[in-house]
Amino acid sequence: MVLPLLFLLGQAQVEPAGKMYDLTNPFGGSPRARVIESFERMPISKVAPKDPTWQYDWASSGFGKVPGDETFRLRTLVYSQKARDDHRADVARLAMRLWELNMTRLFVDNPSEYGKVVTFYLSFGGEAGGEQMFAVDPQIQQISPGRSAKVNTVYLYDIASFKGPVQMAREVAHEYGHATLPAIGLYAAPEKWASGYLGERLYLRWIRDLMASGKLAPEDAMGATLDGLDGWVKGHCDPLEDRIATKGPDSALLAKDSSDAMDEFLGLALYTARLLGPTDLQKSYKLNATNSGLGYLKGLKELISARESLVYELPSSWQGRDVYLPTEGKPVKGAEVLLQRDGWTKVRLTTTRITLG
Repeated sequence: MVLPLLFLLGQAQVEPAGKMYDLTNPFGGSPRARVIESFERMPISKVAPKDPTWQYDWASSGFGKVPGDETFRLRTLVYSQKARDDHRADVARLAMRLWELNMTRLFVDNPSEYGKVVTFYLSFGGEAGGEQMFAVDPQIQQISPGRSAKVNTVYLYDIASFKGPVQMAREVAHEYGHATLPAIGLYAAPEKWASGYLGERLYLRWIRDLMASGKLAPEDAMGATLDGLDGWVKGHCDPLEDRIATKGPDSALLAKDSSDAMDEFLGLALYTARLLGPTDLQKSYKLNATNSGLGYLKGLKELISARESLVYELPSSWQGRDVYLPTEGKPVKGAEVLLQRDGWTKVRLTTTRITLG
């Protein structure tokens, strides 16, 4: 029973009738992510924490190396109710790409409270879509009583019915956002927490950019092509960001709990993800004292105020455009200053490299 125990707990890296491969590192250097596909039915079915009548007999897994540790550690498990054509290896691969993005762009690992593992259940039941849940896993309690049974789970329902690979990638990214990003809310609509919509927009934009530079391929994103991702990003990310860039943030709207308020936060988050380097982007989330849209704006102001200087790199296509930048009164070089308001400066871009301070 040793192999079933290790497999159910996600620790086995060599399994019979399986395939193990390392993913190329899109950020340079040696691989940091590994995927294992298992081709055999598990000797013991995995039972879903959400419903003990749901059983899963096939699995894939993903392992990652964190800085300072050369050992691949478990970071994702994907359980399936189907033997074939279930996308379990595709989900594991995308989940590890999202883990790499979190580690490189935000310097965050999967939540340690849940063993730094995100577990996916590919399910027959439920309405097509997905949901993320923190839970206690009774099966882990039974197999290994001394081990923490708190789990970070994602349920993907009827994934084969999704309308193409972009929508599959979007759903995985959305639920992974709920599983790993700060919970910003509460909102009345369209969901209580903005972390899912933030995840899908940040991750798919970053994947699109890496694919455009040849560092990722469609197989890293459930088969989504560059054209497909580019169209999705232009339709779902760029309009939200453009609203902030052209008008500046609306603090009164950010204080509300409507779907428009969530969109305002998402636009602000997308814009700052473009402007700030990874260290400052991570700090901007940590400075959100109230875990709200307005709290994020206040944290951003605190971050900009504390820095003696900053450099913003904007797309070359933006040259000549009038945009708002968070400046907190700092001198602006590389643009014509048009007006200042609430710590933001409206500028006309004469170059796309802007220096503050």
